[in-house]
Amino acid sequence: ELMASQSDNGETLEADFSDKLEAAKTTLEAHETLVDINPENFDKFKSVLELLQDDVRTLDHQ
Repeated sequence: ELMASQSDNGETLEADFSDKLEAAKTTLEAHETLVDINPENFDKFKSVLELLQDDVRTLDHQ
């Protein structure tokens, strides 16, 4: 599934969302790594982590 959008300078951008689960897992892992590197990041990313965890659970059961 491709989604097209327009950038600020008018260029057409395309994003492939065919594997949303893999993207959610990768993004979750990246944010978890940021927290592992610096635990102070937990407060900054808590809501993002929760959202991504929910996304992974939801997408994994589809």
